[in-house]
Amino acid sequence: MRHLSTDPRCVRCGLKPALCICDRLPHLQTRTHVAFVTHKMEEQKSTNTGRLARALLDNSALQLFGNDLPALPTSPWPAGHRPVVLFPQRGAPVVTRALLDDERPLCLVVLDGTWRQANRWRKRFLVERVPFAVPPPGGPGVYRLRAAPSEQGLCTLEAVARALGALEGGEVERALVDALELFQSRLLWLRGTIDRADVVGGLPDHVRRQDGLALKPP
Repeated sequence: MRHLSTDPRCVRCGLKPALCICDRLPHLQTRTHVAFVTHKMEEQKSTNTGRLARALLDNSALQLFGNDLPALPTSPWPAGHRPVVLFPQRGAPVVTRALLDDERPLCLVVLDGTWRQANRWRKRFLVERVPFAVPPPGGPGVYRLRAAPSEQGLCTLEAVARALGALEGGEVERALVDALELFQSRLLWLRGTIDRADVVGGLPDHVRRQDGLALKPP
């Protein structure tokens, strides 16, 4: 039986208070707006990376979706923006800087949930004829907190990082990936997967690996 922690987590980075990394996270300014369409169960998972991406991206927003929540708006993006759904839709073009060549500001719509949930939302946007785009190709992702559906699979933050790297520049992409490595190494340490010396950026001296559920500030 899986034990779920009831201890609070940081509302920004999602980690336990003793492991909070917010003082190391930059505020990234982008022309591109990123609208995260997130299932409410995904938002509650400690391994979710969409939350971390929003913590870094000032020009982003969250639209929660779930059975007992209001229906997803027809247009879950800011008025006046031109939406493009970031999803590996067959035949969709790769994200390039040319997407910015329009008078209307660009909004990347990011489907943040399980593959089944994201695929259901994908069908809705296809019916509504919202254009799709895929992240630029690259090397293997660095995400290790969940098993990927394929070797080429990317977590939400990695997909957003690659897309924004093409649109906004490499510094934005690098900052997002650096934050992911900082975030996940602390969770991997809690799981006992890596040693303390291997935690990216190190750990405060007072932090001890307890049961991975009940860490509190000193």
